[in-house]
Amino acid sequence: MSVGNGSTEAEELGRLLTRDGLQLAVMESCSGGQLADRLTSLPGCGAYFVGGVVAYDTVVKNAMGVPGEVVEEFG
Repeated sequence: MSVGNGSTEAEELGRLLTRDGLQLAVMESCSGGQLADRLTSLPGCGAYFVGGVVAYDTVVKNAMGVPGEVVEEFG
């Protein structure tokens, strides 16, 4: 998807993270890792992308610190 200036959302996020000296880690479930895939497809992403976890099973989500009630409500 493109944002107003012609760059993709992932490119714009990377630009903002780099500008502000921030880093990002993600935990995905139903997306199957699509967010991490988009972020890591960009040159220089190592400057801001720390890593990600794709967790489908509730046991894994709980082990990563997601409370059971959050998993129950949102999956």
